[in-house]
Amino acid sequence: MENLLTRLQNEAGFTREQARMAVGIFRDYLVENNDDPDLLEALKIKSKQTINKVKTTYEDLADKTGDWADRMEDKAEDWADQMEEKVDDAVKTTKKKVKKTVDKISDSLDD
Repeated sequence: MENLLTRLQNEAGFTREQARMAVGIFRDYLVENNDDPDLLEALKIKSKQTINKVKTTYEDLADKTGDWADRMEDKAEDWADQMEEKVDDAVKTTKKKVKKTVDKISDSLDD
């Protein structure tokens, strides 16, 4: 609203009070004459623009969300692969230690 008042002052040369009065008159006109074909057409155009903006914003958000989900899935797969490698390494290390322990026990028993 403030932008409209400023534009009326700057572009139409209205005083602040004249700009407020013009906005008030227009507001009253909108309320009283909601069947004006020019007004209805202007509102239809504006509503289509708003709907298109909302759709574009939604599609952008959906794309970004999909990209984020894909990145998270890739990251989760990387983490799973890393964990699998660590578990495999731990199992190999444990098997070696168990084998050494069994060999030492066997050697002790043989003596």
